[in-house]
Amino acid sequence: MSRGRKKKPDEIKRLKGTDQPCRMTGDVPRGDDFNLPPTPAILNKWGKRVYRKLGASFVRVGILNEYTINSFLVLCKELGTYLEVEEELKDLDSRYDIVTDKEGNARTVPSALHKISRDLFSSASKMIVEFGLTPASISRLAMKDNDSDGFDDFIDG
Repeated sequence: MSRGRKKKPDEIKRLKGTDQPCRMTGDVPRGDDFNLPPTPAILNKWGKRVYRKLGASFVRVGILNEYTINSFLVLCKELGTYLEVEEELKDLDSRYDIVTDKEGNARTVPSALHKISRDLFSSASKMIVEFGLTPASISRLAMKDNDSDGFDDFIDG
């Protein structure tokens, strides 16, 4: 039997604008006292850049805390490895290999690095959406700077 949907942290509910008092659990701390840990040695140079730049921003807006840091490390590792592979694949010739079959016919196939790059991009893209870094996922977050929905301005203007 299924256990149901996983509970979302209160902070995510606040960001999305679905923070109804009856649905708030109150057990997840806000994370205001969370500091970004030192850059882990397991990350390559690209992953370290992502960790430092995005990590500081995520801590500042309250997305990154002791509960989300492990997922963030996986994101940094995937993005870092993806960028490293893409650096190897700068030119189009390295993306494809020419293979000759038994009859002597030559055909072009994707190289192993190209396949690895596609897989890394796919998994990193899924995590990027979870952290709200795409235009579509950003639009789902509630922006509470302006209380009006813009419709009144549209009608009046």
